[in-house]
Amino acid sequence: MMTSQSHSQTVPPAKASTSPGGLAGSSTSPINPAPHAPPVNSDDPAWKHCMIPDMTKKASVECNFCHGVYIGGITRMKYHLANVKYQNVVLCQQVLADVKHEMRELISRKDEAKEKKARDSAIRRGDVTVDGNDARAAGEDGILGGGSQGGLLVLSGKRRSKGNTSGSMDKFCTKSIGEVVAARKGEGFSTKLQTKLSTQRREERRVRACEYVCQFFYEAGIAHNAVLLPSFELMLEAVGAFGTDMKGHTPYEMGGPYLKRSKKKVEEGFAGHKEAWKLT
Repeated sequence: MMTSQSHSQTVPPAKASTSPGGLAGSSTSPINPAPHAPPVNSDDPAWKHCMIPDMTKKASVECNFCHGVYIGGITRMKYHLANVKYQNVVLCQQVLADVKHEMRELISRKDEAKEKKARDSAIRRGDVTVDGNDARAAGEDGILGGGSQGGLLVLSGKRRSKGNTSGSMDKFCTKSIGEVVAARKGEGFSTKLQTKLSTQRREERRVRACEYVCQFFYEAGIAHNAVLLPSFELMLEAVGAFGTDMKGHTPYEMGGPYLKRSKKKVEEGFAGHKEAWKLT
């Protein structure tokens, strides 16, 4: 007796069509693979289209479209995705049109915000004064011929020329001894009063300047005894020597280039000690 055996036949699954971009089922889908790196903790919309492949090198950012890795952070990546020329940024040739438009809007809004910040800063700095702006101060400035330098008190009349050009009768007019003594006393009084007023005005200017410094300490929560540090005194001297319109450093400059410069100075200061340690 012959036993019939059923043979099962395995049918291979149908092969999905693959687009030139590498995605199945569509020939028009863009190259936008799922990120293989942890997402960045940021609310910047640009991070949806890029990633940091190596978290130990956070300045290197990879584009999700062309997979190029570029150094410079998220700002340069925005220009890369927006196809906007900026310094030596390489433009992405595979970015979607809507993403390109979104990045251009982000760049435009950021530029507008920077311009507004610069205008607001200029207005605030323009309001800074250590001379006072009340009517009394303005009146004193007019009398003292002052401005911001404290001024001079003018009590005497016009200085008489040594020549013969002051009038036909001047050469016949002479001062008595009493008038000469009184004039000299008046000049001494003028000099003392001038010095007193200049010192007073200088102290008023210092008070106003210290108010700005104290306000910074209060807002930043800096300990009040920080003013006892020698570096604070050097800072005041450096700012005063620079003059007005000094542009402050950015947080990046403080934590980057200037921190490296300070570190280098400390290392150079230890160089002599290290040489001495070798001999001991």
